[in-house]
Amino acid sequence: MGHWRKQMISILLTNQCNLACKYCYLGCIDRAELQSEKKAINMNFAKRGIREYFSTQPKPAVRFFADGEPTLEFEKMKELYAYAESLTNNIAYFELQTNGYFGKESAEWIRDHIDIVFVSCDGIPSDHDGQRCTIAGGKTSAAIERNIRIMVENPQCQVGIRATITNRNVHHQKEMIDYFYSLGVKVLFSDKVFAPIGGSSEQFNIDNITFADTFLEARQYAIDKYGNDFFYGSMYTANFDEEVIYACRSCLPTPHLTPDGYVTCCDLCVTGGDANMRDLIYGVYDENLDVILYDQKAIKRIQSRKVENIPECQACEVRNYCAGACLGEALNETGNFYGVKQEACECIKYLWSRLGKTSIENRYLHP
Repeated sequence: MGHWRKQMISILLTNQCNLACKYCYLGCIDRAELQSEKKAINMNFAKRGIREYFSTQPKPAVRFFADGEPTLEFEKMKELYAYAESLTNNIAYFELQTNGYFGKESAEWIRDHIDIVFVSCDGIPSDHDGQRCTIAGGKTSAAIERNIRIMVENPQCQVGIRATITNRNVHHQKEMIDYFYSLGVKVLFSDKVFAPIGGSSEQFNIDNITFADTFLEARQYAIDKYGNDFFYGSMYTANFDEEVIYACRSCLPTPHLTPDGYVTCCDLCVTGGDANMRDLIYGVYDENLDVILYDQKAIKRIQSRKVENIPECQACEVRNYCAGACLGEALNETGNFYGVKQEACECIKYLWSRLGKTSIENRYLHP
């Protein structure tokens, strides 16, 4: 299941957040300015985007996301859920990516309505609370643990974890696996911390091979201890089970609707005001006309970011199980639309070699 197969419309509900994660990938965007503006998704824009996307897709799927925390606009999320269901005779599919820091009633609604929930949580409470605190600096792990326990009560709701690996928790991945398993979670993806938009991750960064070796050790630990009852993966291995020409859905592109009215192709492009990521924008909403204006030239350029057009991929033995890796990270860190992030390349090549230079099964699609 190549990661490009995860095709759904992403609704970025708000630019507000209730946490102050120390490595936030939006750390170098003027967060104070974003907070002061307090933008939320235009509902006419979101509904038009959903209608248009559903009209072209065999599987109607909606992903609730944010450059902050989507559950801060919970009523909008519920309204869009009901709208998507009404368009599809109640067969739409829903995913939520969240920091997990919300009330008990919200957890119960999510449990009963959302098909896939990925919670950003960085492992055992001491590690998590050291990286993902409230705006006031408070701990968040207890509330998140409670909400995970509630959401896993419904076996039809797949609850997974997306953990960021830093110099704080890199050697605690086995403990992380045991901790999440004890909460009833069966799916974990961990990814090495990456640079915030327009900035550097040096404060939290770890050596590439250290990450790769500890990930492999923990992955084998999960296999030996839990077998098929637990899956541990990474964005670096997301395409290892299928030959691909695109790294992910961004290159198709699939729509991500932002609170300031833009259509982008990637989670890392959350506003039209970010010059670093402007190449990832391919549409804008005209509120007066209630239409989305698509830039066909931008769409074609995004679609051209396939493995055959990326110079540094041509001589790579893992090219067909990677396709240049994350477009957003590469563009942010190299400034080159057809560039590649060197540390990602190093990790991917190393993991491919260590895993036998052959395809491996990914039972779940990365968040």
